[in-house]
Amino acid sequence: YIVETFDGLLAGVPEDNCRSFYPAPPEEGGFDVAWPESPEQTAEFGEIVCAEIASKGFCVVQTFMSDKERDEAIEAAEAEGERHFYRMKQEIEGAYMGYESNTKIGNMETDAVEDDADVTNSLEACNRQLSTLGLLLSPLAPANLGFSCNARLDALIRCSIDRNEEDDLPLESITDEDDETEWTGFVEGWVRFQQRRKLS
Repeated sequence: YIVETFDGLLAGVPEDNCRSFYPAPPEEGGFDVAWPESPEQTAEFGEIVCAEIASKGFCVVQTFMSDKERDEAIEAAEAEGERHFYRMKQEIEGAYMGYESNTKIGNMETDAVEDDADVTNSLEACNRQLSTLGLLLSPLAPANLGFSCNARLDALIRCSIDRNEEDDLPLESITDEDDETEWTGFVEGWVRFQQRRKLS
């Protein structure tokens, strides 16, 4: 058998040395389902994910990625220092990033999955997986999850804030904006996000 590890390593293993693997549940550090290894398995994968979300509200998916691909994704996220990173305003940061967040975010380009655009790096490959998952859930969501899955938001890149960046990326309030239309725009965007978000 040719076996692929979760770290992206391929190895030839004699049949007598292979056995079925049953992961621990997510609550114990495991996962619900692994990312499908072939297109033929994607339909069943989507059904499993949908069933887990319907039964308990979330699904933990194990994907495959090598150390080299992780390093490539980090390089793509940093974009050689050209990507603009920022912090959300303190009144809305918790809704997007969770409480006690010390992270900066950057925007990714829209994934043109429906145009069959090629991915050029590991970060785009991860983004494509999110788009693919959305497409798999779209026909299942109305009957099983109670809503129509029409689109996904563009991905955000989330990175820890280094100590030498803290002065450049302070946590600010929306009321610090001089123009009222600036901070009301933040609030309106947050309200729309809360109203439309079904899966995250």
